[in-house]
Amino acid sequence: MFNFQEHDRNVIERQENLASLDIYPYGSEEIIQPYICEKFPLRSEDREKIGIIFQIKKPLFLTPLICCSKKQSPKSLVSYPPDDSFTNRELEVIFFSIQRKSSKEIGKILSLSYRTIENMLRVIYQKAGVHFLGQFIEFCEATGFNRYIPPRLLCSGSQLLNIK
Repeated sequence: MFNFQEHDRNVIERQENLASLDIYPYGSEEIIQPYICEKFPLRSEDREKIGIIFQIKKPLFLTPLICCSKKQSPKSLVSYPPDDSFTNRELEVIFFSIQRKSSKEIGKILSLSYRTIENMLRVIYQKAGVHFLGQFIEFCEATGFNRYIPPRLLCSGSQLLNIK
């Protein structure tokens, strides 16, 4: 894993721009969130190295390359739900259920009983107006929920985006 100081050294030594995807807890609530960090060498008028300038922005989408991609993952993933039909916990269950995880597997991941997950799935299916997983996956593809990844499930770290 790269760190911010190593990124700075690379920009200064190579005198090239560097971009990274940084996923760390941010804000007072320390919610794991992705940010794109771009660093540029700063030079004086006579091309002397004098420092680094950078910008950080929150990406509007995440690619499957960045997030643990599956065989049939969508072309891009988003870090915000398409609408507010479901609670945050329901969105986490949705994320794992459309990857065809069982109630027991989801329960283990989320530290909930499999019966709680099954009850949540009943509520989720009712909200979506479906009766079984195949219909629910179709619903998610039609509404964009198959592209959503809950930010809490992103792993902390930093990944260079333009390694040569």
